[in-house]
Amino acid sequence: MKKLIGVGLLLLLLLVGCSSDTDETTDKESNISDEPAQEEKDVAEKPKSEYPFPSDTTEIGEGKLSIQTPSGDSADGTVPVLFVSDDVIMDSVGYTIENFDGDKEVFLYVNEIFVDANQGGYMSQSSLELEDWLLDPGEYEVVAAQFEGNDPNNKVVSLSKAKYKVEQGS
Repeated sequence: MKKLIGVGLLLLLLLVGCSSDTDETTDKESNISDEPAQEEKDVAEKPKSEYPFPSDTTEIGEGKLSIQTPSGDSADGTVPVLFVSDDVIMDSVGYTIENFDGDKEVFLYVNEIFVDANQGGYMSQSSLELEDWLLDPGEYEVVAAQFEGNDPNNKVVSLSKAKYKVEQGS
């Protein structure tokens, strides 16, 4: 008799455990079906800029900025294109800064958001790492600026702009 009660309790425990799993699965499935479908690629939010963007973006000084992508260079005024497929999480574009003051940093902004700083000078080449919102299709403006006292809160002493475009790749 004790064995029969033990087997009965064991079966009861198994049935209760199985039935609660089934209910949870059903609840989860119904919640999933009630949620709106997500887009294939979410548009990433633009972060807050670490340094203030210059209030006056008139090009000034001898410094020049150009952007390089596999499709070309912005030095001649064209807008080079970077093709990015959906599975890419990070890419880059090259840039060249020329004739900026060597005793100050050049602050680089993309669409008014600070992304990098590099020492000025006769010529310097580097790359901008692109991820998150910077990989979304569209046209981007890069601004290279130097400030009095090397402080982005001060007056702009040199500023140059260039553009590049991100397009959906295959």
